[in-house]
Amino acid sequence: MKTAIVIINYNGLNLIKKFIPTIITNSSNCNIYVIDNNSTDDSVNYIKNNFSNINIINNSSNLGYAGGYNEGIKKIDEDLLVFLNNDATFLDENSLSNLVKVFKENSEI
Repeated sequence: MKTAIVIINYNGLNLIKKFIPTIITNSSNCNIYVIDNNSTDDSVNYIKNNFSNINIINNSSNLGYAGGYNEGIKKIDEDLLVFLNNDATFLDENSLSNLVKVFKENSEI
């Protein structure tokens, strides 16, 4: 099961700096996507320059929370999408794997 971490961002440079390293550490088997809602705070350049393994999807305007996600996920082809705010992370390596395990074991979900 291909799993993606999907993070919405709008001018969240300080949050990206704080939380992305832990997300990367605790989700090693997943692709990470940041959907950016046309930020003006250099957060996209920061991600590009510091985390080449993160996929960036740029929305042409701030579409808000739901609109930003809905537009961005059109460009993601993974089996399971795990949505995170840019101020969230996984506390350990088991958090995400336990979540994915539930989906693998319960095809009705």
